[in-house]
Amino acid sequence: MEGVDYVFHAAALKQVPSCEFHPLEAVKTNVLGTENVLEAAVQSKVKRVIVLSTDKAVYPINAMGISKAMMERVIVAKGRNVKETMIAIKGLTKDFDSFRAVDNVSFNVEKGEVLGFLGPNGAGKSTTMKMLTGYLPISGGSASVCGKDITQYPLEVKSKIGYLPEGAPLYGDMTTIGFLDFIAEVRGLSGSDKQAKVDLSIVKLQLESVMNQPIETLSKGFKRRVGFAQAILHDPDILILDEPTDGLDPNQKYQVRELIKEMARDKAIIISTHILEEVEAVCSRAVIIAAGSIVFDDTPEKLKAKSTNGSLDQVFRELTHH
Repeated sequence: MEGVDYVFHAAALKQVPSCEFHPLEAVKTNVLGTENVLEAAVQSKVKRVIVLSTDKAVYPINAMGISKAMMERVIVAKGRNVKETMIAIKGLTKDFDSFRAVDNVSFNVEKGEVLGFLGPNGAGKSTTMKMLTGYLPISGGSASVCGKDITQYPLEVKSKIGYLPEGAPLYGDMTTIGFLDFIAEVRGLSGSDKQAKVDLSIVKLQLESVMNQPIETLSKGFKRRVGFAQAILHDPDILILDEPTDGLDPNQKYQVRELIKEMARDKAIIISTHILEEVEAVCSRAVIIAAGSIVFDDTPEKLKAKSTNGSLDQVFRELTHH
């Protein structure tokens, strides 16, 4: 099925007498056969599979109807359980002259996943994210976003990503609304669509009170929220957030974390942070990097279970201390 976008699955044992006399064959063809087709389609990244059923599955009173009804259940279950890989990183490496900042890093991020990318200062977190977003060239390995290699399709990849860099560099002399309008135009938005998305980002980050205020006069917390607003402005499939709650007060942290959890339903999100409570609060998975290499990749619960006293701080120190 390589290179195939659509599959129509019409093979079936559909004669009622045949199904009655050979019910196991009906199961093999209609149920197991469908599972095989769906699994092959998933492995080959087929976009759509159309499976033909029958009206007899509505009231399954015979072997044919029962097997077709089970076939439909297989389809529903497969659609629910299939994971969509949004980010794939393999052997990613970054050298600065003789210094290796990132060393053979590999991990995937699925749709609906919030990955906490942890590590001490200088571990390689920001460098990895800058390579993934195209701000730094890679020295080795590969990375893809939504199936597109970041080096071969840089513009397509960037259109899929919303990026909040460390420090959120902004144009200080612009007002909040002026900056967001500018970013919307850079992203190719115009007209009513542009206005709607700018308005939505302002509401989501609660920026109404500073819309007409120059960015350079804003508090650190508000500047961070303006940076977050520009990252979500174009409704990207991927969010890469470097220290998203840095400078926020406790109430603002709670609001931003709730927003991240809400957006995670149909996106893949990477949060780079050294704040362990952030991982417990919003992340479904934790990856820890130390000295450029991954030293842990599992759920926050599994990370906490490695501690003798239930403290993430203790485990973090043990994994990252060299």
